[in-house]
Amino acid sequence: MSEQHIIVPLDGSDLSEMAVPLAVQLARPMGADITFLMVREEDGPSLAERFGLGNANEMTQESERYYANYLDEISKQAEGISVQTIVRVGDPAEEILKFEEERSAQIVVMASHGRSGLSRWRYGSVADKIVHGSTVPVLIIGPRVLEEHRTTSVEHIAVPLDGSEEAEAALPFAIDLARSTGAQLSLIRAVRWAAQMYPYTMAQTYVPAYTEIDSSLEAEAKDYLEQVKNRITGVQTIHTGVMRGIIVDSLVEYCEQKGADFIVMTTRARGGLARAALGSVADRMINGPAPVLLIRPEE
Repeated sequence: MSEQHIIVPLDGSDLSEMAVPLAVQLARPMGADITFLMVREEDGPSLAERFGLGNANEMTQESERYYANYLDEISKQAEGISVQTIVRVGDPAEEILKFEEERSAQIVVMASHGRSGLSRWRYGSVADKIVHGSTVPVLIIGPRVLEEHRTTSVEHIAVPLDGSEEAEAALPFAIDLARSTGAQLSLIRAVRWAAQMYPYTMAQTYVPAYTEIDSSLEAEAKDYLEQVKNRITGVQTIHTGVMRGIIVDSLVEYCEQKGADFIVMTTRARGGLARAALGSVADRMINGPAPVLLIRPEE
């Protein structure tokens, strides 16, 4: 098997299967293999009590056969890629996290439709637990991408940065992915207007200086992105972009206008990042126009 490994958790729903094409797109340039993982929740004693032990065992075996056949069909979408199929029993989120550690995975790829419970796993809840508990990058295909039936690709990768080392932890993976896929890379930073940084009651006092402050903030952000850009080698096309205004709204607007179809950024399970609080930004970006690969910086 390849040293690069992608895990795709599935629950048998159309929703969870939306992750399969993108996982395959990533696996090919990475030279990675894929595990399609299903977790069957415990039947509990009630099944035997209701139908008898013999019938309960037969029903369990039939369920296992169904899952095995289902995964075999899913595997056909990954032609030419080394594929493993696994069925486990237990709590879905716990088993997925346990398996990613056992398998030393590089990425977990899954869909999330918020907390609406549209699939067998209440997929939003499971995805949330994976994002906050995973020690490896998690690629989330969010509700907007799913609802709009957007075709997923890896041609334009956007990396939100805020000037902190924590945010820059997303760069190595984004750069490697851009090199292997030939995708263009956009380094983007959102900077609030000076007027947004002060209470309304202070506005009149600071108005004369706002223009100067805004110019300085924008120049600093542009200079920072150019410095980061100049450190990157092996990527054919690199853009930089500075947006002004509310952080998340500005990042989402850029991705929409420039057609970014893949976002790579850092997050923390507890608390936000420096300056732009990218931890909370990441949670909201999942509801944006493109799949989001979330990377947790080392503590």
